[in-house]
Amino acid sequence: MPTKSIIRSIDIQQPEPARQIYTLQQEAYQLESQLIDYPNLPPLLETFEALQQSGELFLTFQEGGQVVGALAYVRHPDKLEIRRLVVSPLHFRRGIAGRLLRAIETAEPGIKRLTVATALKNQPA
Repeated sequence: MPTKSIIRSIDIQQPEPARQIYTLQQEAYQLESQLIDYPNLPPLLETFEALQQSGELFLTFQEGGQVVGALAYVRHPDKLEIRRLVVSPLHFRRGIAGRLLRAIETAEPGIKRLTVATALKNQPA
């Protein structure tokens, strides 16, 4: 039987989803830091507490109750600024990032612009 997947907003202040996102972020950004040859990538230096205090809104992609993808953003009056988009390395190339991006567009229909930044060397992003 296929594993059920769901996209949902989470409260980053809640310890369990925050732990799952923190672990996921560490795994995903470790690979990115190797890809772009930048060992001190700022998200890798972020503490669990700093993640919880980020002030960002979070959407997660969950399978079997586990967070395997996450998108964090800040809402501005006319735009959304995506601050992080991570997918478990075990789930790469399955369209999870795209599904999270489409979900944020649907969840925030009045937004006129969506921005995201990444390193030039990060070709998959």
